[in-house]
Amino acid sequence: MMATSPSLLLLLLAVVACAQRGPRRSTRYYGLSRDEWIKKQSEAQGPHVCATEKIGDTNHRFFKPWTNGAHCGLATEIRFECCQGFAMTPDEPGCSLVKPIENLVDSVRGNGASAFAHGISESGLEHSLSSEGPYTLFAPANHAFLNAPEELIAMLNTKTAIRGATPSILLYHLVANRIFVDQLHNEMLLETFYYSSSLRVHKFPSGLVTINCVPLVAVDLEASNGVVHKIENILRPPAHKSIGDYLVRQPTLGRIATFIIRSKMSELLHEMGSVTLFAPTDEAFAKLPQEELDAIANDTTYLVLHHVVPEVWCSSFLVEKSWVVAMDNEKLQLSCNATHKMVNGASILQSDVLAGNGFVHTIDQVLIPDKVTSLRVIAQQLPVLSFLQFLQMSSMDSVLNENTGKFTIFAPTDEAFDALNNETIQELLTNPVLLQDFIMSHLVPGEYTMANVIHKQRLNTLKRKRRLRIRLHRQRFSVDGILIKSANHRGRNGVIHLVDQVLVPPDLSISAYLESETSLSGFTGALNLTSPSLLEILASNRGGPYTVFAPDNYALSLLPPGFFARVIQESNLLNKLLSDHIVADYVITSALMANLVYPLYTTGGRVLHLRDEDGIVTVQGALIILANVRCSNGVVHNKNVQHSAENGRD
Repeated sequence: MMATSPSLLLLLLAVVACAQRGPRRSTRYYGLSRDEWIKKQSEAQGPHVCATEKIGDTNHRFFKPWTNGAHCGLATEIRFECCQGFAMTPDEPGCSLVKPIENLVDSVRGNGASAFAHGISESGLEHSLSSEGPYTLFAPANHAFLNAPEELIAMLNTKTAIRGATPSILLYHLVANRIFVDQLHNEMLLETFYYSSSLRVHKFPSGLVTINCVPLVAVDLEASNGVVHKIENILRPPAHKSIGDYLVRQPTLGRIATFIIRSKMSELLHEMGSVTLFAPTDEAFAKLPQEELDAIANDTTYLVLHHVVPEVWCSSFLVEKSWVVAMDNEKLQLSCNATHKMVNGASILQSDVLAGNGFVHTIDQVLIPDKVTSLRVIAQQLPVLSFLQFLQMSSMDSVLNENTGKFTIFAPTDEAFDALNNETIQELLTNPVLLQDFIMSHLVPGEYTMANVIHKQRLNTLKRKRRLRIRLHRQRFSVDGILIKSANHRGRNGVIHLVDQVLVPPDLSISAYLESETSLSGFTGALNLTSPSLLEILASNRGGPYTVFAPDNYALSLLPPGFFARVIQESNLLNKLLSDHIVADYVITSALMANLVYPLYTTGGRVLHLRDEDGIVTVQGALIILANVRCSNGVVHNKNVQHSAENGRD
């Protein structure tokens, strides 16, 4: 067997597997998952080869790959290197050479943490950390000292003893006993030798491990008197017992501290196990319009809850767009680039400040929850400009104000108004009574979110005798047969739901519509021949609503010669055939989820399969060419192949 040269082996170990973002990355790993591929590559290169991850051209790296190939816009690299405590042997694969075990101080000094080792010497701890133990030492990497404040370095170098009266913050990096990374678990507290203060461990599902939100970059470096874990930054002991205590002592965070006290949330935040606060600066509050400041002042609880996450969130975990849920149950969007990290578009100015039972991230904007914003402000941020213009022309725009009570608004999108013909637009513009009736048909007194309505519930609008019916379509909702595209835009005085059509009640019954369409005359005529007449049943609002799948005349022309004439002569067969085109329910295709099968039960006792395959809607394989024709007692879908009672398929 040919020996592998040291130079070739070194090349193999240094080869970087650039992980690609997105769904195509699986092909980069030859059909394997990323973790399987990494394990296979490590094993192929020999014993004791470990994979690490490096962020672009920076000094930042991690002891195991955990991103999806990019970190805030910078590409990451997977590197295969000798595991801690091992080195390469010439002419042998992998890393078979066992390094001699050194004491803690020498282990730190020789593994990229020499600045911290210098602090150990300056503080007078070198003898203790060279011979006593066992200890676990969290050693900041050298690059952590490049921009560290001088006072922090001075605190680190303070003369001390392990159990001295005036401990150096260096002792905040020291824990009794030998603790390897596999022994750490999420939310674990490690008592240090710095006034018995604790370090908080977080282990994320991706593989990232942090101490006080500071990532571990190299782990399990065994020493004769303990173990070393190298970390990204210097650890700062918490200077405050709670988040509230921290805030009141920060000159730039007075407003958020006041709101927390006014909302009576300070005690709750103190009692909770682990929390994260996104704290706007006083300058951020000063930038708000007076209207929003007044709304916040009227109910500070919603504002505070919107800035608090009931768990620890570390900024080091952010590598791409993600979301967390605040205590008001609203989502906050987190994002980042190479220079900034943001929450809902607000830049994080200072991150990961440990304060008692939680972490504080200072931000440059106030995160305004919808619940303290008027519907007028919310509506202006939605694609409903045309509706707002008609609302104002109808003199009904006062429903957007807070002093008129709560309303539920079904607001057609701008695209919905673009679909209206010019004649309808002109009628609305020139007939004030018609316009007001039109607007009132979209307004419901009271606040109805999709969380507090049930299937087929009716809602009374401001227009007399006009009621809207809500329907549930498996994770989607419709109102009067029109899809609710985006629901639950809640404000202080109500809620807005976006719909994809205007809510104009249809004038024609199903029968009247069928009779008006010459392309459906064959199907309509056949309905009229049944006994009792299905056409008459579809003319009435009693017993409905109905969904009708109506084959056009071209579809009927494809029937075998003489088939239709024979069916007409047999009334039971005709009734059965036509009843299998009718469903006693309201079914709209816009509510279908792609590539799922929806069983529908006809009035004739047959089960039809309705599906949407990437935008192509079919029923029993028949293409629906005109869908969702709303009628006063149901909906019609025009299809171009008929159901056959003989062959059971289209």
